[in-house]
Amino acid sequence: MDFTDTIYSKVLPAGTSSFTLPQYTLAGADTYYLCAYATLSDTIQTTKPVKFTTEAAIPQIPTILTPENNSTVTNKNVSVTWAPDVGIMYRVEVSPVNTFPSRNTKIKSTQAGVFETVFENLADGVYYARMRAYYNPGNSTTDWSPVISFTVRDETPITNTKANSFNCFVTSGEKKSLIIDAYENGTAKISLIDLAGRTTTILNNRQMLTIGRNSINLPTNNLNSGIYLVCIEMENQTKVLKLITK
Repeated sequence: MDFTDTIYSKVLPAGTSSFTLPQYTLAGADTYYLCAYATLSDTIQTTKPVKFTTEAAIPQIPTILTPENNSTVTNKNVSVTWAPDVGIMYRVEVSPVNTFPSRNTKIKSTQAGVFETVFENLADGVYYARMRAYYNPGNSTTDWSPVISFTVRDETPITNTKANSFNCFVTSGEKKSLIIDAYENGTAKISLIDLAGRTTTILNNRQMLTIGRNSINLPTNNLNSGIYLVCIEMENQTKVLKLITK
């Protein structure tokens, strides 16, 4: 056994004959292997692996600690943490829709003893989060945690790492906004195009942009359900984004 999946290790001082693992390091009703190493001069002595199984334990319904409910996160990478417990695995879901449809939900899983996960590159907007714990071992689950809501408003300083005048994206959620991160002052032409290539609407022929983040509301209420393209033209650059309306 090579212990490549070691979940905990610690160097102890000479003369130590016992050690207690920190609480919640191990899951309930799961099997583990233990091995000890001792160093004397240039010689390493190794014990035979010891196999043991932890007692069955049912975790509580998880409690999400961060983000706090109804809080604002000023970074597009959102860390979700929860209260430590004895679950063998944890499943965390984040979605811009509070019913958590599969097509709009990001999912992260962690193993026993890990009580944090990070959802990267979330667009500005409102999100909902929930989670549950697995146990016995992994075949049973707790109920879902209470759903929390948080708002992402990325205030990370904008750095132009490419030869671009701007970067842009469309926010998620029911109310759509066009976000343009401009690296110089200027004007942009913003058009709405259907999949047949026809310009259906010129939203703004000379949209003023200032250096930094610019937010422009997209009038989706008057559009039929379907897929559209948002075309942004600034200086000598053109970018096209996909817009889905319901």
